Amino acid sequence: MAHHESIITPVLENIFSGRVCHDGEDQCDYDLTEQADFAPARGVLPEAFIPRLKKTVTYIVMAVIINSKNAVLMMQEAKTMCNGAWYLPAGKVEEGETLEEAVKREVLEETGLEMKPTTLLAVETARYWARFIFTGEIVGGKLKTLDSSDHHSLQAQWLLDEKAVMHRADDIKTVIELGRAYHQYKRQQKGDPKPDPNSPSTLTWHANVLPAIKAHRKSLIQLVIVARSKNDNKMHVLVSEKNVVHLPTCELNPFINIHVNIRKFLMDIFGSDPPVHKLGGIVHMEHCAQPIAQNDGVLLTLVIYCKPSLDQIHLIDKYTWFAIQSDFVLESIIKMFTQKNKAILLRAIN
Repeated sequence: MAHHESIITPVLENIFSGRVCHDGEDQCDYDLTEQADFAPARGVLPEAFIPRLKKTVTYIVMAVIINSKNAVLMMQEAKTMCNGAWYLPAGKVEEGETLEEAVKREVLEETGLEMKPTTLLAVETARYWARFIFTGEIVGGKLKTLDSSDHHSLQAQWLLDEKAVMHRADDIKTVIELGRAYHQYKRQQKGDPKPDPNSPSTLTWHANVLPAIKAHRKSLIQLVIVARSKNDNKMHVLVSEKNVVHLPTCELNPFINIHVNIRKFLMDIFGSDPPVHKLGGIVHMEHCAQPIAQNDGVLLTLVIYCKPSLDQIHLIDKYTWFAIQSDFVLESIIKMFTQKNKAILLRAIN
């Protein structure tokens, strides 16, 4: 177990600190060749599927930025199909871009303003499509007006009442609510006595989380699965002993709902009847699109809390439990399941 500690403890501390998990090669316990849902009839064999922007996957970035007056930054569409409608700054990630670079570019192109991303707020998935929602601060630029309209947008405005304008799509309503709730929390942290009437009061939120820069050839879901022992009530984390000791990891299946993907991976770990558990959300992410067209994969790390004690949970042979040694990691996990908004929201659209 000393060997496990020397490997797993630094990985967990890196995860909850927003750093790259480890410098080693990716490990995978449940790849596409083992997932019956991956349909060869789609014209690609599971072992041959590689995430590639503009070919097999689409990544969207979106920014929800709230200013000191509680107004949200929005842009007016120039596209023919939705000309004149309003939307949050958003667009496709280009080849070779990091997600931060992409969201800064989209905000500048569509609003004229320079953005400094501070944290991810949510990740939305729809099979081969994913949208990464950031918030941040405006650090420069000039707000785009109708006089400077182009193919990116007609203009941009700070809107106190975004409901007063026509939206390109209704999906931004929940995103704006999320952004306002987060910024209400940030104002409370700074001691601002003036509440935002458009946002619910919240006293907790996760720390700033931005994608750690590490290249991944494939897209992976890494799980921090925790449970308590009945004898001493200590928190343990599940580790895989396949090849090298690592956290349980599965390949992201582009043809099924991500929650179904996770459920099937849990069945691979625990058998057909996984323990009752609670999904805590995304706590960590890695992405780096360099070299271009070789590393368009992402790594998403989620935390899962198993409600039964260890002695009630059945495991297959390649997994084992390891007692968490780091007080920092323990505190981070406990907060996640006792306080609200302690993880990045994961939303499966379909």
